[in-house]
Amino acid sequence: MKTGKILMECEPARILRIPDGITHIDEGLMTDCEILEELHLPYSLVKIGPEAFSGCENLKYVYFNSSLEEIGDYAFQGCTSLEDVDLEGSLNWIGESAFSECSKLERLHIWKGADSKGCPYIMNICDSAFARCSNLKYIDIGKRVEDWGDAVFLGCGMESFVCPDMVRPFVYIPDHMFLNCIELKNVVLPRNLTEIGEDAFRGCISLDHVIKKDEEWEEIDLDKFRIT
Repeated sequence: MKTGKILMECEPARILRIPDGITHIDEGLMTDCEILEELHLPYSLVKIGPEAFSGCENLKYVYFNSSLEEIGDYAFQGCTSLEDVDLEGSLNWIGESAFSECSKLERLHIWKGADSKGCPYIMNICDSAFARCSNLKYIDIGKRVEDWGDAVFLGCGMESFVCPDMVRPFVYIPDHMFLNCIELKNVVLPRNLTEIGEDAFRGCISLDHVIKKDEEWEEIDLDKFRIT
């Protein structure tokens, strides 16, 4: 195993502990590794490269670190044994399809955080980041979001969703964000909502309660949503 700042290769193992001092994990490091079950990331790690652990179908536990800033495209796609994703406050980028098709994923928690000057971290969540996580029931995003990609939660299994505040002056729900979330019943939309993307709620056949948080709570007429 190389122990420089960029980890470019390592031997397959059931439990993988990335050495302290590594700041980046290279693209495709352990793609389709059937042995890997448990992953420990060091405090020094800043970035996980694209497809680094994609297709690791037996990976069940990932211990994310507090200094991680970026998770690359498809980094954990198809990790079908992963049940819990607990991300620290320093994270500011979740790449395209980073956790898509994690069919056993039940819980997503993204903590609040602030930099050394006390400024709250903000984050970007790219296209299809959690798409087709059919068992994803609990989502708690404590940070403000700068930008959402399309179809972020397509086909997910949550019953309720509270959209975090956004930092843009024009707040929107992007295209296909909740497409075919058939169990979604309750949605709290962000402050100053200006636009709902095409088919954002298409196929949300259980949806019966939508409110927007502004100076006062405002209930939204469901006729404004294309949900079938």
